Amino acid sequence: MLASILYSADKALDDAYFDPAVSDPDSGPILTKATLVVVPSVQLMENWESEILRHFSDDALQHLRFHGSSRPRTVEALKAPDVILTTYATLAADHDGPGLLYNMEWYRVVLDEGTPIQNAMEDLASLAQFLQLAPLCSKDAFDTYVLRPLSEPVTNSKPLRAFMEAYCLRRTESCLSLPLSREEVVPLHLSLPERSAYDNVLRIARNKIDDAVSSGQNIVFSYWKSTLRILATLLQGAGVECVQVDGNTSFADRSTRLRSFKQDQSTSVLLMTVGVGAVGQVDFYTFVKSLC
Repeated sequence: MLASILYSADKALDDAYFDPAVSDPDSGPILTKATLVVVPSVQLMENWESEILRHFSDDALQHLRFHGSSRPRTVEALKAPDVILTTYATLAADHDGPGLLYNMEWYRVVLDEGTPIQNAMEDLASLAQFLQLAPLCSKDAFDTYVLRPLSEPVTNSKPLRAFMEAYCLRRTESCLSLPLSREEVVPLHLSLPERSAYDNVLRIARNKIDDAVSSGQNIVFSYWKSTLRILATLLQGAGVECVQVDGNTSFADRSTRLRSFKQDQSTSVLLMTVGVGAVGQVDFYTFVKSLC
């Protein structure tokens, strides 16, 4: 991406997207040659900055941080750099504040996001809307033509596959020169003091789990679906009945599993992702009250 930014840095001055004569905020967004890079955290912003300093000379690719109390307060400061680095939190705060970033018409916008799908396929709809991918640039259209076929009695994933193939670049392992993976089990031999301490911690943990399970029904939250799947395997292996509800669970299955947890006393553990319980995908407050 940095190479693309450098390649277009000079070209942007003469490109149709850039007109240095347009500088009056009252006449509309200020056109600029800069690329806006939005990252989730300050740490990733520092990574971008270190990569720029590492690979380019000082005058080859000028960059600017738009973050913190010392960030620029005028649009003039945003016109000269080739790259503007900011965070999602700062971008949101700027929207409710001065709106400097929203007064610019950027040559390019880079959303640094490693997991575009956080909890459900609906997350793709917001990206399609941001990118204005006609005819799927509205949530209703994306739901009708891409998501709804996935929930039909006979699942139809062709629209989703067509969308991903058209707009998503995939870097598979075949593109990389990686050595073959090798799995090796390395046994760990504990000393007597280590074994004693390990067994003591294991005994305490088992007692706490036994007390929790035997005391009635329990709800376990996690941010990670993979963690819940591992926990479900361990619980089932120990003979503990459980149900799991996460972003991949259809609404029909959610109702069935929640009803099972509520009515079947043998189902003692409900595993749930935080996102499902927090964003209204389950009327969680009403459900918990019904258990009391």
